[in-house]
Amino acid sequence: MNTEITLFRIAATDSELDDLKRRLRNTRWPESECGDDRTQSLPLACAQGQP
Repeated sequence: MNTEITLFRIAATDSELDDLKRRLRNTRWPESECGDDRTQSLPLACAQGQP
């Protein structure tokens, strides 16, 4: 396995970033996860970036 860190750059226009931000704001989240643990899904709060 290669563990070397390789630098890279991405290129995105302001309109592409604005579109991405709009789509992320408009995400349709499920009401809740199926269980109280991670056996069936990622906790919703974690997916939404909450602590």
